[in-house]
Amino acid sequence: RRSSDLIMMSVFNMDRLKEFVPLIVSLTNGVLNDMEKEGLTNPKNIKKTFKLMTGEIIGRYFFSDNIKKYTYKNDPLTIGLGKLLPRIFEISFKPYMIIAPKLSLKIFPSCKQGYNDILEFKAVCREIIKEKRAIYNEKKKAGTPWKKDMMEALFEIMETPEGQCFTDEHLIYEFLTFTF
Repeated sequence: RRSSDLIMMSVFNMDRLKEFVPLIVSLTNGVLNDMEKEGLTNPKNIKKTFKLMTGEIIGRYFFSDNIKKYTYKNDPLTIGLGKLLPRIFEISFKPYMIIAPKLSLKIFPSCKQGYNDILEFKAVCREIIKEKRAIYNEKKKAGTPWKKDMMEALFEIMETPEGQCFTDEHLIYEFLTFTF
């Protein structure tokens, strides 16, 4: 197993899961309230409602309730990601991308644009991680116990000798994995 997989497994032990349940319930209620205020809970469009809700809950669980302030391509981060990933999957499975990915980035504008979009999305995620780490360090320095979200739990593990191999890039990939 990859060491990053083992680190993620350590976040999902029984004690941590018990800690996360109240947070997830609270986040879910917050997302539903926000969606209701915005008129997004129409039963006629239940598929879209669940898609928005799932991405938003996971985003808030991973990056905190402040995820609402982040955007990607003029959309809320989770909506922007929802638009980006299908395009990237489509590009990724083109025969020329499978056979010669580096050459494809040079020859095909759609591949180059997809790659640039990924870099832009990752830059937004890095900014969030930087801000979250600063908040985490302030809370830790204050010494007051608090309910940790997923990223704060991972920051805590990253401070251990076993967790030092887990990087900010891993955090971004785990967010993508959780979202889709």
